[in-house]
This record gives sequence, structure tokens and C-alpha cells, in this order.
Amino acid sequence: MHFSAKEQPRPEFSGRWLRSPVHGKVEEFFPFWSQVCRIMFSQTVISMLAASVVGTVIGIFILRTFLARERHALGLSIAAVVNAIVIEIFNVVS
Repeated sequence: MHFSAKEQPRPEFSGRWLRSPVHGKVEEFFPFWSQVCRIMFSQTVISMLAASVVGTVIGIFILRTFLARERHALGLSIAAVVNAIVIEIFNVVS
């Protein structure tokens, strides 16, 4: 109840403070196009990271299939090591 009355301004807010034309109080204002640019940038980064994860997983499955067809003695071990290395790389990235 009355959450907006209890709401505190965020300390990392980087917009401007303007007087509201409706009620005359000073309130936070963040330009719409700045918000859209930030959202688009973050969605692009998230999409690229998700695509790289999916591509890497598909690549590991292809490697595992290729090594299984060649009947390589260490085929599954090589695929497991590559998978572990990729997991550690993505842990560092995230």
C-alpha cells in the first residue's frame, strides 16, 4: 500500500531532476531515448553471450560425434576436457 510514498531514490540514478508540470514537485527524469539505448545495448550483449553458449555447446556435440566416429581412443576424454575448459571460460566471462 502506498509504495510510491515509501520509495527511496536510487543513489546511482544518473538522470536529471526536473520540476513536474503536473504537480510542481521536483522529481527524477531520465530521457526516454537514453533508456532505449541502454536497454538495446544490454539486450545485444545478452543475446551475443547466449548465442556463443549455444554455438559452443553445438560445437562440443559435433566434436564428440566426430571423435566417436573416428573411434579415437581418447575421444570422449578430449571432448570432456574441452567441455570443462569452455565451462571455466564462460564462468570467467560471466
